[in-house]
Amino acid sequence: MNIKIQNRKIGVNEPCPCGSGKKYKKCCKMLGTFPKAYLSQGEHDLFYEIWLGLLSFVNEQKKIIKTTNKLLTLDNLPPVAAYEIRTELWNYPDFINDYLMTTMLSEEKIYILKSWREHYLKGLFIVAEYKPEHTLLKHMDMQTDGRIYAVKGISEPISQVLQSKLPISIEAVLLPFKDKIIYDSIMNPHPFDLGDLLSNMFIEIYEKAIRKGIITRFDDTSNTPTIGLENWVE
Repeated sequence: MNIKIQNRKIGVNEPCPCGSGKKYKKCCKMLGTFPKAYLSQGEHDLFYEIWLGLLSFVNEQKKIIKTTNKLLTLDNLPPVAAYEIRTELWNYPDFINDYLMTTMLSEEKIYILKSWREHYLKGLFIVAEYKPEHTLLKHMDMQTDGRIYAVKGISEPISQVLQSKLPISIEAVLLPFKDKIIYDSIMNPHPFDLGDLLSNMFIEIYEKAIRKGIITRFDDTSNTPTIGLENWVE
């Protein structure tokens, strides 16, 4: 469901597209084998049950796509349509409240939906580093002081979704999911080249943000140990 250009399959001995200078098999391909970088199968299924139900409700209200089945699925929801429905949702997040008032759901699903309404974070992010347990995203918003968020993938690590040289800019919506931070399954990437001077400046900004602490859940802003900057070393 990611709004992105699907890259060709990368050869294991080719340079890794993240720009580390290592072979793909020695870099991001290895990260893809770490299950902690994305949701478990049970969490994955729960997310999509909630997410597709919510998108189906928004689609009913806005009539973005026609379908014989009111409940949208991964099979009958094209990526572009998913992006359009999702845009309507986050332009009017009270759709979540409306959905909760008209739908019978379990307490767990209600809790998760309410947490989305209260804590969703929409905007432009810089994908800074791929890690075995998450991907680090820097929010490009002065109101949040450019904080760093540790984000899980949905069905695979974000490194496998993007397969792109870092840094990369993405438009995304971050969501709480139990004790984790995820994204809403849709990304709109914007590759760019900082250049040597800007890269050095960004590393300084990134190091400063790391020292302030990495946010691993939306109700926890406590500091975590400093994480290295190996992905920024050419």
